[in-house]
Amino acid sequence: MDAEVIAAIIGVCGLALSVVISFLVSHLTLRYNYKQLYAEHVSDNRMEWINIWRASLSKMLACADTMHEYGKPTTVTKNSAQVNNEELLRCYEDFYENRNNVIMRLNMEEDLHRLMFAALNNLNYEKSNPKYEAQREYIIDLAHRILKPEWERVKDESKGKR
Repeated sequence: MDAEVIAAIIGVCGLALSVVISFLVSHLTLRYNYKQLYAEHVSDNRMEWINIWRASLSKMLACADTMHEYGKPTTVTKNSAQVNNEELLRCYEDFYENRNNVIMRLNMEEDLHRLMFAALNNLNYEKSNPKYEAQREYIIDLAHRILKPEWERVKDESKGKR
């Protein structure tokens, strides 16, 4: 064979090899970028869930503390009592809104989430309830136990481990 034909064959083989290598590299890069984008998106959504859930639970417990301390709203119309009464009514509204927000984010297929649901439903914030503090602390403990693995997942996903 001529040297020119051999050079042409080598050139075509080199071109074909470079096309195959370029295709593989671009495919792997796209796949890696997709995984990174997916992990970032899932991590961001999980962090948003954690922040909203934590804020709602905190607001709900703050309202429960206020309701436990001051009792039910009254119909007194004196200026200072009326202001306090309106704040207490707003606290009741905020309590139930945030309680529902927390409940809506629970996964009822997980044991800790079912325990949280039961604890929230059994929370008795009445002024006469001597067990209120224990109920409140139990809810806080459950929240920590629910949020800890979620936070660990966020950290792992942000590092690309999942």
